[in-house]
Amino acid sequence: MQTSYSFHFNNSLANSIRKIKNTFTKKKIAACALLFFLFSFSHAQQPKLYVYLLSHGEDNLDYLNGSTGYNDYLKSRNNLTKIAELVEHKYLAYNYGTDYIGLLAMAKYDTGSTIANTNNKNILKWMQEDKGIECDPHSHENAYNYSDIAYLMTQLGVTPTNTISGFIYDTLQNGHNWENYQSGVAGDSFPNYTWYPEILWGAGSFDHKNDPYCMGVYKPKSMKQFMVNEPSNHLMLCGTGCKLTLDDTSTFACKFQQIKNTVNAIKNGTVSPNGIYTQQICFKETSINEPWLMPLLTQLADSINGLVKNGAVEWKNISQIVDYWKTVQNEQAFAIDCDYNDVLSLTTSIESSKEEKNANTIFPNPGKGSINFKDNIKHEVSLYNDLGALLSHQVLSPEVNQININDLPSGIYYISVNNTMQKYILLK
Repeated sequence: MQTSYSFHFNNSLANSIRKIKNTFTKKKIAACALLFFLFSFSHAQQPKLYVYLLSHGEDNLDYLNGSTGYNDYLKSRNNLTKIAELVEHKYLAYNYGTDYIGLLAMAKYDTGSTIANTNNKNILKWMQEDKGIECDPHSHENAYNYSDIAYLMTQLGVTPTNTISGFIYDTLQNGHNWENYQSGVAGDSFPNYTWYPEILWGAGSFDHKNDPYCMGVYKPKSMKQFMVNEPSNHLMLCGTGCKLTLDDTSTFACKFQQIKNTVNAIKNGTVSPNGIYTQQICFKETSINEPWLMPLLTQLADSINGLVKNGAVEWKNISQIVDYWKTVQNEQAFAIDCDYNDVLSLTTSIESSKEEKNANTIFPNPGKGSINFKDNIKHEVSLYNDLGALLSHQVLSPEVNQININDLPSGIYYISVNNTMQKYILLK
């Protein structure tokens, strides 16, 4: 199929070039060929929904409580191996996050005959090395902070991901906050170890009463301006997508429909063709011993893989999603809520301009591409698309009071004029 498609594409390109060869110079032929290729490529690509499994082991597990805790750990361990096997056999993506109780239990119990079914490795190391599962530090920062959790993982022979898995986004968490991790934080219990995360996942609020569910990837500015993209920041947020948590009341039809809703929105053009769409499938570690979980996971995996086969969905771990955003999407900030509304401010200036209804120093707006400035002064002008990507930057003399962008497609743009951001609607 690939050879046939390439042959057809190359013939189409050749035919197009032959038609214009008699009227254009060789230089123009090359330019037209390049534009034809870029146009064909961009229109052949439709965004996909990136999905991943995710679980958390919390700090209230009873694994260390005597013989009862030991037996509970062994039962959970056995069922966790079954989930890991499912991930491998069905080509799924899984991010496993755990707090210190689970890690200390692994260090204590994973020896001798216990590790016979995991290639003679503790289960964390086996999941990472043998099954391709990402192991993320998760912490409530009670006894151990995130850096301590990362250190405990290294003591089990595992290199933790650079993902903070679950955090309070808008207030302090036991005296700490995610902003501190912009440049690395030393452990509380292991102060000689410093961890340098790169990714934020699972923005939450106390008691999960005001969690900001969104799809996309961007760089949050601060706790107070969490939905403002700040390109100079280090930490990148991978959106959880809509709330999709598996519990004992979950039905396959309901959960799968959530996936299909976003797939249909992408297919029908309800959402931006330039967006990046992310969706978790989350469950608790305490649920892995429940009889309903494996059948539900298996049914969901099989049905989602049907969408994968059709090219609408792709399984990606959190770090793979962020890598794609960095390398393919050139870090274009994007975030939408579950009603497909844009929830992201591109810069603080944009947010302020929306609130303050700025002075409209450009006109006409909406316009057809010819933008005039009201003041005959020196203008420093930056143009951004609706995803926050810088399209152009120029400094104009007082004699120049107009720019032309009618070569751009219709849509919403943001124009910074002397550091004042304004929304501009281009109509064709």
